[in-house]
Amino acid sequence: EAKKRAKDKLRRSIEIMEERSKAQTEADRLASLASQVVGAIRRMEKAAKDGVPIDAAKKEKLEARLASYTAEADSIVLPPLPSDSSDDDEAEPKKGVALDISSSDSSDEEGEKRETEGRSSVAGKTPALTLAEIEDEANVEAEDGDQLRVDFFGDQSEAEGDAGEAVMTKEPASIDVPAVDSATGEPLAPLFADSNLENPETAS
Repeated sequence: EAKKRAKDKLRRSIEIMEERSKAQTEADRLASLASQVVGAIRRMEKAAKDGVPIDAAKKEKLEARLASYTAEADSIVLPPLPSDSSDDDEAEPKKGVALDISSSDSSDEEGEKRETEGRSSVAGKTPALTLAEIEDEANVEAEDGDQLRVDFFGDQSEAEGDAGEAVMTKEPASIDVPAVDSATGEPLAPLFADSNLENPETAS
């Protein structure tokens, strides 16, 4: 009986943790959407202060969307954490999820980063290069690449030329080596030299 109760309690704990995880994931998704909407509304209000006309209808839609996200988040309920004591399993009531959009309140740049269709802006953290600096950097890299190619292929061609010259100089040297009689150690007379000299006499 004790094993059965422990097994049932473990199963309930796993189910509760899965429900809490799903609820928290949905709450995080709604908070992210609400943060984007708040950022858009704040930018519209800032533009209006600067004298830029804004679309009132669009702003109303954004405010309605924000209210919808908030209501959805309020409807999400987190199951209570499992307790060690079986008597306290249902003692803690379920808690709702508060929509956390503090990131929008602290910084409008964060909202702008989320609204640029996935193009993250790191302004204020990493200085961006200007177009002139980018072109200069590209030119320097191209010149370095050309110099490396010249150095590499130039040395390689010279090495190949030196190797070819060495081969050409070595081949005639092997022909000039005289033949030696293995028994006496004396150099042998060339065979074809005499025949070449006798051919003109026979011909005449």
